[in-house]
Amino acid sequence: MKSFDIAIKDLYQILKDWKPTIFQIAAPTLFTLLFGFMFGGFGDPYANVDNQLPVKIAAEEQTPLTAYLTNFLENSKVLRVESIVETTKLDQLKQAVADNNLAAVLVIPEGFSDQLQSTGKVMLDAILKENTTAGMTVLQEIQSISSRVQTAANAAALTVIVYSQTAGEVEPSIEDSLFSAAFEEALRAWDTPPVTALKTQTAPDGS
Repeated sequence: MKSFDIAIKDLYQILKDWKPTIFQIAAPTLFTLLFGFMFGGFGDPYANVDNQLPVKIAAEEQTPLTAYLTNFLENSKVLRVESIVETTKLDQLKQAVADNNLAAVLVIPEGFSDQLQSTGKVMLDAILKENTTAGMTVLQEIQSISSRVQTAANAAALTVIVYSQTAGEVEPSIEDSLFSAAFEEALRAWDTPPVTALKTQTAPDGS
């Protein structure tokens, strides 16, 4: 009964002077919200930040192979392809790189498709600042992409060879179509690799 009386007395004091009680309840809540917004506790503050490097593609020829390459570049996680322009605007594009408005300009030269199909070599030029972080990053990404494109071209060429050995002499138009289809499929395979690397860790006992 004494405990009940004490509780009634405390409740009476709270109702009589309610401001300190409200402050004790509201202050922790307000401080939690404040620090949450300040330090990004209610979401990733970098969720909408675009870290891709802006580039433009200048193509001297338009073929199915250059279209596949362009699409492959657009799927890069490092580069952000802003547009595909004509090479007549190279002077303007060079100035954009010089002014740091673009990280690089990727140039697909005339004869790219024939060179790729006949030798498997990737002819891809770049206008960039090699002495900058952005320029070096773009260069590394281009080298990586070129390696993948060359691998895809070699796979496509092998497909044509195997088909020719099976079907006999193949017309050039059919050979080109077969190469393009195999090349596209090989590039697409890079986006969904059959093998995924897993992170491994050595146990303290070395096992």
